[in-house]
Amino acid sequence: MIILYVGIILILYSLLSRGKYNLSIAFLFVFLIMGFQSNVVGDYYSYMEEYTNFSFENHVSRKGEYFWLYVTYFFQKHVSFHVFIILLSLFECYCVKKYIERFSNEKYSYVSVILFFFTFNYMLMQMKALRQGLAVDLCMLSFVMIDKCKKKTIFFAALLSLAAYYTHKSSLVSISFVWGYWIYIRYSKSNSWFKVTNPIYFAIAILLLYFFKKTFLDTYLVPIMGMFDDDHYMNYARDFSEYAGQMGFLPILYNAIIVSIMAWYLRFAKKRERYFVIIAIVGVFVDVLVFATGSIQRLLLYFLFANLAVIPGMTYAVEKKYGSVSKWLFLALLLGYALKTSLPSITSTIGDKFGNYQFIFMQ
Repeated sequence: MIILYVGIILILYSLLSRGKYNLSIAFLFVFLIMGFQSNVVGDYYSYMEEYTNFSFENHVSRKGEYFWLYVTYFFQKHVSFHVFIILLSLFECYCVKKYIERFSNEKYSYVSVILFFFTFNYMLMQMKALRQGLAVDLCMLSFVMIDKCKKKTIFFAALLSLAAYYTHKSSLVSISFVWGYWIYIRYSKSNSWFKVTNPIYFAIAILLLYFFKKTFLDTYLVPIMGMFDDDHYMNYARDFSEYAGQMGFLPILYNAIIVSIMAWYLRFAKKRERYFVIIAIVGVFVDVLVFATGSIQRLLLYFLFANLAVIPGMTYAVEKKYGSVSKWLFLALLLGYALKTSLPSITSTIGDKFGNYQFIFMQ
């Protein structure tokens, strides 16, 4: 329950200090949970084991993910695993803070921090999937560097992208978005290059994808993944097919609503923000495809970062267009669904849940 209590304090701080809101203070709550974690069941303990008994002959080296390998090699020579997690979490919080600071609407940046804290596929997932979390955060910082449009920051973004790839090769998804953004801001001259269609069509498309999801996966995606001569991909394919029908009505309803609001917001978003809105919209469709598919669901990490840039602007647009009441209803929808994704894990003590979470200094 510790995570829930800290999250409630974060919400209270955000609501009571909106005039003097400070992102650095807000991320102290995130850092407190991420940096001083213990009793986190799952990948956390396998990473601890690999760190404590470091060897160049492990699954990370076999995948060729050398940046993570040499980072852990360096730190395990000098500090304990708990100190390593503190330093890693501090860097990750820095990356996310810089990203939100750069791209989100300043008035409602607190919404992004709250969603990052409570939505399961943000902070909680990063506490388990350490390598993948670091790769995503390196990509977020790459966006910041590219947006500065200076030669040295572009070079630094290239280094960060390489580091992300050699931390977790699946981050190639986010890396492609990073350099797509560079092309977009460099060569796209028009702010109206994307013709916005009726937002309702997006909601209908989500519903159709849901109803024909298993047929789509079995007919197209699973055979394509089967072409790779790799058991890893075949296991993914089986998971896709087996869990295709396990998405309930509530997530589908939420996705249909949120994607239609995102499509509506495309009309008001400024040029650079539109790029992130489109990634966020694609992410909603990916969510429908990968929902409840085990490790494959982590693919969402490479799309959800866009929401942190987009949702504060959406909140501002809803308020400006429809008033304060509509804004609070929209925020209630966002927070309610975020809690729906995380509350069972935060409060439960069964299996790989976070209900047994403790700070390292409590042990």
